[in-house]
Amino acid sequence: MQSRREYLNTMRTRYRQARSRSEKSQILDELQETLGYARKYAIAALNAKPEQARRRQSRISYGGPLCQDKVSSSLSYTSPLCPPCVFPLKEREG
Repeated sequence: MQSRREYLNTMRTRYRQARSRSEKSQILDELQETLGYARKYAIAALNAKPEQARRRQSRISYGGPLCQDKVSSSLSYTSPLCPPCVFPLKEREG
């Protein structure tokens, strides 16, 4: 997948620098053969802005050990959650 993105980015720069319609047509033909894209999809992909690697956001932790204690103690009395959801909380408690 990474090599496909790199190839598409290099073709995108070539496509934007192409002067004539025939050059662009040759680039489209090459892209169709290499990646197997439909012609209209290839045009849209070449005209799109280059993709940059997205950074994943880290999850925000709401509450700390104090909240975990309250949740686990309330779950010990009445357990509305399914067992796979409850066991990790009980393991932390123990």
